[in-house]
Amino acid sequence: MMTTILFVMIATGLGSVLRYIIMQNWKTRANYANGVFVVNAVGSFLLGMLISIPFSHELALYLETGFLGGLTTFSSMMTEGIDQDNRTQKVLYFAIQMGGGVLFFYLGLFVSTALG
Repeated sequence: MMTTILFVMIATGLGSVLRYIIMQNWKTRANYANGVFVVNAVGSFLLGMLISIPFSHELALYLETGFLGGLTTFSSMMTEGIDQDNRTQKVLYFAIQMGGGVLFFYLGLFVSTALG
């Protein structure tokens, strides 16, 4: 049990470091195609790919809960969404973020199924 927790913590840390690197290097003036969108889209795509692969329970915890949990960020998405200038921009921001996440998840699932 403690070994599993340790490996999930390490995987989460690695995902968080990758998120930091992506968000620092993906600077744009566009509110909708920013680093938060990129990490959440990549994380959703990878999760879609991974769920169709029969991993052991422990490896799924390391990759899905740990690494992808550290890579993606719901809290930053919510903060950026609330900080939009008006209601229309807020709705558009959340629609793009959430819709993009679902779209990339299913795209990853499709790719994994097609390859596998």
